[in-house]
Amino acid sequence: MAFSDWLKHALGRFRRVVIAASGIAVIVWFVLFDSYSLVTRIRLHREKAELIENNTILRNEMARLDEVLSRDLTPNEIERIAREKYFMSRADETVYTVIDPLQKK
Repeated sequence: MAFSDWLKHALGRFRRVVIAASGIAVIVWFVLFDSYSLVTRIRLHREKAELIENNTILRNEMARLDEVLSRDLTPNEIERIAREKYFMSRADETVYTVIDPLQKK
């Protein structure tokens, strides 16, 4: 085998190694570092699933509240809500607010 044949063979191998390394580098770049990388897509997919779940929970809560609002409230229920949520009282009463120390703010 002549030197020129050996040089052509070595350059051919070197070229294949460079092309393979470049291909692997591009794949690694797209999987890990690109703005739309695989890691980012997985994170966004999880966030989307979490938001859809929260949306479903909130829609159910809205449906429940719509049902509560659609029915007529009795005077006793109105008085109970006014006392509990707005700390209202009758003219001859004194209201004492009791705060639970273990309750988070």
